[in-house]
Amino acid sequence: MRRPGLSPKSSRMKRNNLLFVSARFPFPADCGGKIRTRDILRGMKGGRFEIALASPQPPDGSRRFAEELRRVCDRFVGWPETARGLLWTVARCMSLLSQFPLAVATDRSDAGRGVLATELARGADLVVADFPHSTVLLPARLSSPSVLFTHNVEAEIFRRHAAVASSSFHRAVWESQGRKMQRFEDDAARRFGAVVTVSERDYVIPLRVGGGTRIKAYEAMAAGCPVVSTTIGVEGLPVVPDRDCLIGDTAEAFGVAVLRLLDDAGARRTLARSARHLVEHRFSAKAAAAVFEGACLRAAAMAERAAA
Repeated sequence: MRRPGLSPKSSRMKRNNLLFVSARFPFPADCGGKIRTRDILRGMKGGRFEIALASPQPPDGSRRFAEELRRVCDRFVGWPETARGLLWTVARCMSLLSQFPLAVATDRSDAGRGVLATELARGADLVVADFPHSTVLLPARLSSPSVLFTHNVEAEIFRRHAAVASSSFHRAVWESQGRKMQRFEDDAARRFGAVVTVSERDYVIPLRVGGGTRIKAYEAMAAGCPVVSTTIGVEGLPVVPDRDCLIGDTAEAFGVAVLRLLDDAGARRTLARSARHLVEHRFSAKAAAAVFEGACLRAAAMAERAAA
């Protein structure tokens, strides 16, 4: 039996209902994950899906950011964001003993699960979990087609923190958190029908720890800034060293690259021009949203065929 709204004929008459679940209120968009979520939703708004965004919200958040929300979704449903005070700090410390990694344990919310249970009961043609963290707000089994949107490789980030930890205690904590996150990410991915991953002037990125899309690099390139980075700083990006950016993995090499650009205006212009062309033609927010929308449509179609 076909799910309503997914057949080729009906898709021209009615947009599919998409429930987009996030463990973070997306505004203000002041970090890479929020920026990516905002841009993906903004690019999909008015397209093939009618988008319901569900997330915790700060006090009066939906009113203060009403205009921003209007640009990214057709409907917003929220629940109170956990207040950060002494009790929150104590609970966060206690979460180190949880089976969940710390970043996930603190995202659990009975209020959030209740709101999402109501939304799921209304019916959704597709459910998208934004970051693996948000899966703690969803039931173990979803009756609707589902997509997990993984921005980062969190377990890899934790392992890198462990590698550069300044004490044996901090190293042990990061290693423990990394193991928990690896198990959690693996288990979360198995629950979903599809998984979507995202691998100033002279812009420098001396990054030693990281594990997601390096949105800072893309933003600098899009702004026409020549980029100097470590290998990790542009890891996963299809850039060509010496064409799109300069690479320096030691302090000496990094400094040499920066000085090279400071001394050579022609090299700065050439590097910036090539990098901007790459981003404009392959990695604009509009292009990324189109790719994500296509992945969501394929996931819904696959689930439809499996149920037929």
